[in-house]
Amino acid sequence: MSKLFIFATICIIAFISTAFAKPFDKIKWFTSIDSATDAAAENGKPLMVLITKEYCGACKNLKASFAKDTSDKFDEAAENFNIVHLADDAEPKSAGFRPDGGYIPRTIFADVNGKPLPEIKQTTRQQHQYFYHDVNSLTTAMNSAAKTLGQ
Repeated sequence: MSKLFIFATICIIAFISTAFAKPFDKIKWFTSIDSATDAAAENGKPLMVLITKEYCGACKNLKASFAKDTSDKFDEAAENFNIVHLADDAEPKSAGFRPDGGYIPRTIFADVNGKPLPEIKQTTRQQHQYFYHDVNSLTTAMNSAAKTLGQ
């Protein structure tokens, strides 16, 4: 009886911990810089551009971290931006979206016209200053960028 109780408790905890999470693919992302800048022309919000590749393990880990996050912190931070997800061939060719290399995933903040703002980056890293490994580090960066941009 006690093993059944423990199993049921674990199942309930697992359900509750995932019931309020928002999977990456359920977030309303813009899928192009052009569509995001069109929205920015109306709402005045800068862009947060996340670049990923389907084959990338770090990208998969980042996306999976969204499913584990039950807080509203990412959604709250996203209210200050037009959030863009560019996957695979949608990656911009402009060097401004690769300020310190073409690694993935990387997140670049851009103004309302889509011009990259390379000065908004992780200052604690020597390399890969636009890499955020999970939803929490990305949310922290978004909050910092919002303050820098006066959002």
